[in-house]
Amino acid sequence: MKKFITIISVIICLSTITGCAKNNVVDTSNDFVEYYSEMEKAQKIEIVPTDKKKTSQTLSNKNDILQFIDTLAVDKWELTTLPVSTEISGTFVFSQNETIQLGKNKMNLDSYEAIKIYSYKDCPYVTIKIADLDFDFKVSKNTAKYLNTLTQ
Repeated sequence: MKKFITIISVIICLSTITGCAKNNVVDTSNDFVEYYSEMEKAQKIEIVPTDKKKTSQTLSNKNDILQFIDTLAVDKWELTTLPVSTEISGTFVFSQNETIQLGKNKMNLDSYEAIKIYSYKDCPYVTIKIADLDFDFKVSKNTAKYLNTLTQ
């Protein structure tokens, strides 16, 4: 039930963001706070390079997570379509713990994947996957460089 409510709230947030599109540019000035707060809830971000020879990293410190999200500059992203010839360079998995329910011990909470962000090689685009929905965004060159640096 909690996953269903989370999925519905994320869909509502994203539909309000994409519903304000003008000329394929999304006006996120009012809706950005809601979207940012969803990313901010992550307790862990796992950075998984596509190259299996490289080791993955995990951000679990709240300050590191907030710094990572701030560096993404999500408020500057533009909703668009992904170019045809793109190659994934890495995946960023945002995980959250379940909500504490009456009668459950805080130590027995399971973690679930809330958001996945895919970055691409030599291409300033990302794909966000939330509840089996994919959204493609054009990002700044600095954001793309930052994400590709983390996956190398």
